[in-house]
Amino acid sequence: MTTQLLALLILSSCLHAAWNLAGRKWRGVSDFLWGVGVWTGIWAITAFPFAVHSLQWQPTLILCAVASGTALGGYMFFVERAYRTGDISLVYPLIRSSPLWVSLLSVLFFGETLSPAAWGGVLCATLGVCVLPLRSLHPKAAVSLAPSVGRTGILFALAASFCTCVYSLSDKVAMELAATGVLAGAGLVGVSWPLGLFVWAGLHRNGRRGFHWRTLTVPPVSLWQMALYGLCSYLAYTIVIGVMIHAGAGRVLAVTNLGVVLGALGGILFFGERERALPRLLGLGLVVTGIILLRLF
Repeated sequence: MTTQLLALLILSSCLHAAWNLAGRKWRGVSDFLWGVGVWTGIWAITAFPFAVHSLQWQPTLILCAVASGTALGGYMFFVERAYRTGDISLVYPLIRSSPLWVSLLSVLFFGETLSPAAWGGVLCATLGVCVLPLRSLHPKAAVSLAPSVGRTGILFALAASFCTCVYSLSDKVAMELAATGVLAGAGLVGVSWPLGLFVWAGLHRNGRRGFHWRTLTVPPVSLWQMALYGLCSYLAYTIVIGVMIHAGAGRVLAVTNLGVVLGALGGILFFGERERALPRLLGLGLVVTGIILLRLF
C-alpha cells in the first residue's frame, strides 16, 4: 500500500471518528444516527451527477451497487439491534472483525495475495479493536464478559459483520470495473447509500419519529451540525471505496479500524472517559502496528 493511499485512509478514519464522536455526544437523541444517514444520502445524491461518468454502468456494476446498498441497509439495521439486545463489549468486536473475513474471502475467491507479514497486519488491526471495549487488561476482564451477552445479540453482530463483508467485496468488484479517479467512489455511493437507507427504513418497522423531514434534523441538533456530520460520514465512506481501486478490500478495512480507536481516544480527551484508558491505548498500538505492517508489506 502506497503512502498516498495510506494517507487517504487515515483521513477517512479521522472523518469516521469525527461523526462517531458526534454520535456519542448526541447518543440520547432519538434517531440521531438515522439523521446522519439521511444527510449522508443527501450528499451522495448531490455529488452523483458529477461522478456518474466516472463509472462504466454495465450490468455487473449495477448488480454490485444493488448488492452493496442492500447489505448497507442490513448492516445498519443489525448494528442497531445488536447494540440493543447484547452487551456492546462483546458484540462490538464481532461486528468489527470483518477485515479478517474479507481478507480471507478475497484470497479464496478474488485472487488477492497477502504475505505473512500482511496477514499479521490484518490480525493486529482486528485484535486492536477486540481489546478496545475491555474494562481492563486483566484476563478476568475478558472472561467476565462471556455470560453478559445473549444469543440474540451475538447473532445480530454476526449478521452485521456478514453484511460488511458483502458490501465491501461488492464495492471492490465495482471498483475493478471503474476507471482510475477519485470520483469513482462517489459514483457508486450515489446509488448504494440511498438504496441502503431505503432497506434500513423498510426493516425498521416502527418508523423514525425522532427525525423531522421538514427541517432535516433531530432536535436539539441544528441543521448545519447534522449536515456536517453527514458530510463526514459521506466522505469517509467514499474515500474508502475510491482507495479500493488500487488496494485489496481486506487491507483497506483493516486500516479503517484506526477510526474506531481514534473515536475511543476522543472519548477520553473530550468526554472524560478515562476508566478504560489502558485498553484503548493498547488497542491503538495494535491497530497502528497492523497499519505499519500493511504499509510495508
